[in-house]
Amino acid sequence: MTEIILPYGKGQIGCDVSSKYNLTILTPPISHPARNAEDLIYESLENPIGDFQWEKIDPMGTVAIAINDKTRPVPNSLMIPPLLSRLEKLGVRKDYIEFFIATGTHTPMRNEEFGLLLPE
Repeated sequence: MTEIILPYGKGQIGCDVSSKYNLTILTPPISHPARNAEDLIYESLENPIGDFQWEKIDPMGTVAIAINDKTRPVPNSLMIPPLLSRLEKLGVRKDYIEFFIATGTHTPMRNEEFGLLLPE
C-alpha cells in the first residue's frame, strides 16, 4: 500500500493505493508568494505577453473589462486600479470603460454586491 495525502480545503485528505498499481506521484514546483503584488501588476502591465500592444488601443474607443463574480477570490482591488491607470495614460476616458461581471451559471449579482468587486 502507498498512502497519498492531498491538500483539501485548509487541511488534508488521505487515501491508500494498492501496490499492484504502478503509481507515480507528481508534485508541482513550490512557488513562493510575490514579494510585492502591486509592483508585479504594474510590471506585467508594462510588459504584456504575446503580441499585445497598448498603443493599438484607440483612446476614443470603448474598453470592456471582464471580471469574475463574487464567488471567485480575485484581488480586484489590487489589479483594477493599475489597469485603469494604464488606460488613463493612454487617454481612455473613464466613461468609455465598461465592466462585465462573468457570472457563468451563478445567480446574477445584486447591484449592491458590485462594490465588493470594484475599487471605489
